[in-house]
Amino acid sequence: MSKTEIYIVGSSKNKFLDLPTDTFTRFYVDQPHDGDNIDNLNPWYCELTGLYHLWKHSTADIVGLCHYRRYFCLDQRMILGKREIEQILPQGDAIMYKWPYDTAFQSMIYAKKGDELKLALKVVQDMHGKEMADFFEYIMVCPGVYEGNMLICRRELLDEYCKFLFPVLREFDNRHKFKIPRIDGYIGEYLLGPWMIYKKKRIFNCNRVTFDRDLKFVMKGHV
Repeated sequence: MSKTEIYIVGSSKNKFLDLPTDTFTRFYVDQPHDGDNIDNLNPWYCELTGLYHLWKHSTADIVGLCHYRRYFCLDQRMILGKREIEQILPQGDAIMYKWPYDTAFQSMIYAKKGDELKLALKVVQDMHGKEMADFFEYIMVCPGVYEGNMLICRRELLDEYCKFLFPVLREFDNRHKFKIPRIDGYIGEYLLGPWMIYKKKRIFNCNRVTFDRDLKFVMKGHV
């Protein structure tokens, strides 16, 4: 019988939904963790601190990452659980959420981080070649962004992706020197979709529900 582990990332100060602990694990970014971790990088890596820990420590067959107030859901706004995930995954390699309106470059330029995204693409080119970097850039100027570093997939795919992502971010850090809070989280967010598409992974585009900080209301336009 397969095991599923979805990290719900947030601070110990945040409220969390009461979800089944056999599937959902709370990952507190402001608390220390044993073993291989990047806790010290959290001011820049944000939810990727949880992704790294999941990669290094989970032994589950199916793994994933959500936020304390952002979750994958069905049309009825029911949050995806183990049964729904196992039904969906045969239809795709990864469950992800796509915001259809903006491009990655539009989002980063609006946030005054366009130069950082260009630097990340230069790192991808230097480490993986111009073909991949050009493909990534093409995807990043097309409408639609896979947001939030949120995904659910089999552990083998997470391992493949993280072996790409974290060395790229490490080199980005060497060149950028941690100048902007949360910057690696932003960069990782905009690398996820292009990497999946470049690697010809089948993406199951899933709905997402976003709650307010008190988890009492669903934010308008986020379902």
